[in-house]
Amino acid sequence: MLAGAASAQSSDPPKPAAPADIEVTGRTPAERRAFVQSLTDAYYGQQLTRWNDPICPATVGLPEAYGRFLIRRVQSIASELDIPLDHGNCQPNILILSVPQTDDYVARLVSRHPALGRNWGQALPPRHQLDTLRAPRAVRWFHASVTTDGSIGGNGAPATAGTTAYASRLKLATRESATLAVILLDPDHIVGATWDELADYIAMVGLSRPRLDADFSHAPSILSLYRNTSLSTNAPEGLTREDRAFLKALYASDATRTAEGQRQNIVSRLPR
Repeated sequence: MLAGAASAQSSDPPKPAAPADIEVTGRTPAERRAFVQSLTDAYYGQQLTRWNDPICPATVGLPEAYGRFLIRRVQSIASELDIPLDHGNCQPNILILSVPQTDDYVARLVSRHPALGRNWGQALPPRHQLDTLRAPRAVRWFHASVTTDGSIGGNGAPATAGTTAYASRLKLATRESATLAVILLDPDHIVGATWDELADYIAMVGLSRPRLDADFSHAPSILSLYRNTSLSTNAPEGLTREDRAFLKALYASDATRTAEGQRQNIVSRLPR
């Protein structure tokens, strides 16, 4: 169990065991579409964001051993998805921060940086995004991305008017590339989960782009681990079969398709 993001407490009663594979058979198409929608936060007209360049996770504010554990888990899951890893002295682009008095910290952060989490080409993020970020939560996050030329490998160059020659109703000449994920842990509220659970939760947040205001409490996902500041008593012990299917489908889909086209493709690949 986590104890304020420090040491494990072996005297705590164990959590109820969860099955290794979450049964998702029988979920309706509408439920699968809603699940994918909640995991693919995108502004109007924007494509789905994913990592197209190597990731470099880093932690701040955690004991070294626990920070290493979280980083290795994120890297391990990324490797399963063929997401390239940046090794050595790299520039962190998935930042995992354990911040005391998190509410005050976020309020100051938003006040000083009102463009926090905006995407390339945006002046400011939507107001509701900042309001959601300020709300107390065990874990909160924001992402940034850039719209790039879909014909260039990696993050490539920012898209320009000249990159739209082969655009169609189903495919575009661009793709949306993740550039930053910042994940804030509130040490007062993450208590009670295991490090395995927290690591998989962080990996799911960092490698996809879930909506911060989505209600995952009944979803077959590790993201049901917390609801605002509360720890769930029946959440899975790690990434579920549907979590893994979503991530695999996201990174296997054609990044130059429209957001709706990508979502439809991902839904078709989820377990029924």
